Amino acid sequence: MSPHLDFVGFSERQKALGLVGSVNEALHDASILHAVYMERLKTHEANAIVAFLNDEVFPDVAATLEKRLSRITARGYDSNVWKTKRYIEMLKGINELISAGMSSVSADVKKRLADIGVYEAQYQHAMLSNTLEQAGVLHLVPEVVLPSSNMLRSIVTSKPFEGRFLKDWWKGLERNAQATISSQINIGVATGESTPKIVRRVMGTSTTSFVDGALHTTRRHTTTIVRTAISHIASQAREMLWAENSDVIKGVKYVAVLDGRTTDICRTLDGQVFGIYEGPRPPMHHQCRSTTVAVTRSWKELGINLKEAPLGTRASMNGLVPANVTYAQWIRRQPIEFQNEVMGKGKAALYRRGVVPMDKFIDSKYRPLTLDQLVKLEDLMLSR
Repeated sequence: MSPHLDFVGFSERQKALGLVGSVNEALHDASILHAVYMERLKTHEANAIVAFLNDEVFPDVAATLEKRLSRITARGYDSNVWKTKRYIEMLKGINELISAGMSSVSADVKKRLADIGVYEAQYQHAMLSNTLEQAGVLHLVPEVVLPSSNMLRSIVTSKPFEGRFLKDWWKGLERNAQATISSQINIGVATGESTPKIVRRVMGTSTTSFVDGALHTTRRHTTTIVRTAISHIASQAREMLWAENSDVIKGVKYVAVLDGRTTDICRTLDGQVFGIYEGPRPPMHHQCRSTTVAVTRSWKELGINLKEAPLGTRASMNGLVPANVTYAQWIRRQPIEFQNEVMGKGKAALYRRGVVPMDKFIDSKYRPLTLDQLVKLEDLMLSR
């Protein structure tokens, strides 16, 4: 785990960063900072998994391919290359190596993700408790409860993301790797390439850091799945914590990253508030970088008479969503060239006209609308 994943000096860091104001403002600012560190954690975890594949799985594939294919070439093929027994057994053996390697990686990923789920809930619990304490209201609200470790760890196997469970994503990765390798070997054999060239076709070359090999696709897909899975586990762990503390938490705010890589979906959802376990949650797509922030209840919603609360703390639990800049507000301030690059010239021009707001750029199922669909929507709104 990264050094930021400890709670020592949490309150001091809040003060130093100026995270003092209403409780919801402090939670928002602290969550944005935490999300930055979570991106670093995603990179660290994805790199560790890919390193295992590079060091423990792919070298065995290369060695087996080179050894067996050299023997087959030396002895010759049967009347039909694709029906040669030794050739079929070679492909089967390579598939088994991939399957065994992916199975080992899958078990490691499952454990890592479970640990991250527990950590995320603990961190959010500490952040909420410390923020309430810093505001001087911790003793006035219900005790903040942490979900059990078993409940948090169950997220890994019980909650699908983007329509599939983790095991299914991983099985698909395994099958794609097997199919890619077999396809490249077949192409190499069919075109009469030498054994070393076929091995390079599969593995790539050191001069390009192996990105020119077929297995680089597996590396990229592995990175995508790991990063997306971490986003999913962390998001669900936060949701579980907030559900356990619904007497203090009333809603969940969707927060996107303010830069040029943010997708149509997350640009649109940024700043919107939903009920606990209601509405969309990150990840809304592969490698989603958005996060969610808890919105606390007001004194009135907590059933506390304002006169009972200390004067200095009354504004701290106002229950209001902080008026931070949303993506829609932020992108409007950017140069036209940047807007065109991020949104596409057509959509950017349509957005600048101001008829169709950002929250209309996706449909009811959170799918981005095409430019033609948006133009028709603009015409409809102008005709009203």
